[in-house]
Amino acid sequence: MKIKTLLNTTLIALILIAAVSCKKETKETEKEKEPEPDFKSLVEDGEWEITNLRLGDFAIWNSPLVEACTKDNIYTFLPSGILRTNEGEVKCNEDDPQEFDSGWEMIGNNKIYLEISITIEVKDTATILSINEQTMELQINSMDQDARVTLSKKQ
Repeated sequence: MKIKTLLNTTLIALILIAAVSCKKETKETEKEKEPEPDFKSLVEDGEWEITNLRLGDFAIWNSPLVEACTKDNIYTFLPSGILRTNEGEVKCNEDDPQEFDSGWEMIGNNKIYLEISITIEVKDTATILSINEQTMELQINSMDQDARVTLSKKQ
């Protein structure tokens, strides 16, 4: 009888140990998995300004090819699908409004594609190469030109 009780107690203890070990392993596995970033929320969070622009192998953002009036523009991706552009302190044309709206939308469910309508005439699809709370890097292939645009959060 004592052997049977000892055997049952040992068996119950082993089952409890196994159950606790499985739960601990599941919790550790859950901790290891980082949630996928919510690209749409990151894009919509705050105001962005372009800090770098490359066409193919050429960095052109700080070159004479990009007018100073473009370099201080601020972009806000609104949840309603509006891309609001603020001309900043230096406007390219004094008669232009301070802000103008175009459109944007995420394509797919948290996929890395962003459709941007910069003007009425131009619609491009941009691939988000990387994004975090401070920077976003886009790749746009427009008119057979490969462009990479880096945007940073407005400080």
